Amino acid sequence: MMTNPSEKINSILQTLPEGVRLVAVSKFHPASLIQEAYDGGQRIFGESHVQEMVSKYETLPKDIEWHFIGHLQTNKVKYIAPFVSLIHAVDSEHLLREIDKQARRCQRIIPVLLEVHVAREKTKYGFTPDELLRFMESDPQQKYPNVSIAGLMCMATNTDSEALIASEFEQARRLFLQIKENAAHPVASWTECSWGMSDDYLIAIQHGATLVRIGSRIFGERDYGHPDTSAVAASETLAYQRSDCYADVSSVASPPPASQGESSPKHILPIQIRFNDVDKFGHVNNTVYFQFYDTAKTDYFATVCKDVDWERVAIVVVKIEAEFISQIKPSDHIAARTRVVKLGNKSFQLDQDIIDVDTQEVKCRCLSVMVLYDLVHHQSMPLPEAWRQAIRQYENMD
Repeated sequence: MMTNPSEKINSILQTLPEGVRLVAVSKFHPASLIQEAYDGGQRIFGESHVQEMVSKYETLPKDIEWHFIGHLQTNKVKYIAPFVSLIHAVDSEHLLREIDKQARRCQRIIPVLLEVHVAREKTKYGFTPDELLRFMESDPQQKYPNVSIAGLMCMATNTDSEALIASEFEQARRLFLQIKENAAHPVASWTECSWGMSDDYLIAIQHGATLVRIGSRIFGERDYGHPDTSAVAASETLAYQRSDCYADVSSVASPPPASQGESSPKHILPIQIRFNDVDKFGHVNNTVYFQFYDTAKTDYFATVCKDVDWERVAIVVVKIEAEFISQIKPSDHIAARTRVVKLGNKSFQLDQDIIDVDTQEVKCRCLSVMVLYDLVHHQSMPLPEAWRQAIRQYENMD
């Protein structure tokens, strides 16, 4: 019986043909397990949380190739830009532009993969096939010289149907070849196809995969409570917390529970459920909900408050309360709804929930108090008047 990660990796490597590389997905696993895999010869590791990846980079051998495989927020690119080897899931030109900017700042060229949405779930991220082809016609490699656009990444529908999974991987492979053969804007670095995880990587290999992302087959179930990772699971933004952030919290009181007659939030963000979000009981782990809320919060402010200087400002959670109402299953189509319900001097209160898009059932509700934090002077800061006006107008506040 194999218990050591390096033994499991060697077993998987025996199933990989020449030209296919293994990304060992180490998300929410302690550095000690990664070290064991490293000692056995594995060099490529995949992470999907910025703070966790930075922490592991600082403590583990420097010849590790760190691949970022999760949904990446633009305001966090700067933290991984100095060392990341490959960013797998670039799902918008906005994100690509920020990666190029941060790569230029670090005097690097960062390899990236464009994420294409071929799955049936509406909550998956990525360019649609038509959007992808149009985007590549615009010659993005010429526009963004500090990134190396190396290929495609996709995720298949979460299903037991191997035929459906195979058809989606094949669609991605054909898109990859169509772009590669485009004589108008050839991309010399266009070589990688990242699809296939623990349960479907053998199918992926049959349909052109050059990178397979495997975690649970190597490291087992993720340890969300391990001290190396538990804080990240709750919220990456807590890393910025300082004692003076609490100064204005008292001015924001908890709102009453939502009534059936209350108008729905305007900001609704579809959420992609990834394979690694699901625990051994077959539903989304409760700690992952906070990642959904964090993603929705960032998208809210990118939508409502334009031209935010994320180099200087962070939004910090100082108080959070969540009510878990019903379980989220991998097959659910979900979205996060976000609205600001109170404004203080330095703080504001968010009312968020996660709903089933098909039934409108509320799965979880979260109330959080947040403040703005000045990353330059290391102190909390008042809400800019432009933010106040934008939020009041968007939320129809009196």
